[in-house]
Amino acid sequence: MRFEYVLMVCLPLMGVVLGQAQNRKATTAPSKQEIRAESPEHKFARSALEDMNVRAASIKAKYAKLKAITDCLNAETEKDMSLMAAYESEHGKQERHTCQLPEAEVTAAIDEYCTPMLKRAENYAGCSLNAMKEREAYRNLVDEYDSAIKTFTARLEHADTCIAVYSATIDKRVSDLTTRQSDQVNMCKSLDQYPPKK
Repeated sequence: MRFEYVLMVCLPLMGVVLGQAQNRKATTAPSKQEIRAESPEHKFARSALEDMNVRAASIKAKYAKLKAITDCLNAETEKDMSLMAAYESEHGKQERHTCQLPEAEVTAAIDEYCTPMLKRAENYAGCSLNAMKEREAYRNLVDEYDSAIKTFTARLEHADTCIAVYSATIDKRVSDLTTRQSDQVNMCKSLDQYPPKK
C-alpha cells in the first residue's frame, strides 16, 4: 500500500521538481483504467464539468462573433465622412474600427440589425446599438459561465473527498463532529456535494 502511494504520488512530483516534461495527453485524458476506477460521484462531477465547458465554448464563440459584427457595423458607419466629421468635431478624434468579417456576413449583419429606413438611406449609424446590447448580454453570460466552471472544477476536485466526509459523518450527530469534520462538511455543502451527487 505504502509502496503504491510512493509510486503514484511521489514519483510524478519528483519529475516536476527535476523539470522533466510530463506527457500532456496523460494529464488531459484519463486512461481506461482510471475511468473504470472512477466513482459514480466523480464521474457525475466530471461529466457536468465537461457539459459546462461545451456550453461555455458556444457562448464565447457567439460573443466573439457579436464583437466582430459590432466592429463591422461601426466601420460601416465610419465610412460616412460627413457624419464622422460632425461626431469628431463634438467628441474629438476617434479610433477607427476595422472589419474582419467577409462581405456576405457584413451584409447579413446589416440586414439583421439595421432598420429598413437606415438601410434605404445607407446610414448605418445606430445599427450597432442592438448588436452591442446583445453583445453585452453575452458578455454577462460569459462571466457567469466562467464562474460556474470554477465551481464545477472545485466540485470535481473534491468529489472523492466529499464521499469520504459523507460516509464518515452521516450517522453522527452534529454535536459529535470534530471541528475538522464540521469544516469538511461545510466545505462539501458549499460545493453542493453533501450528500454527493451520482
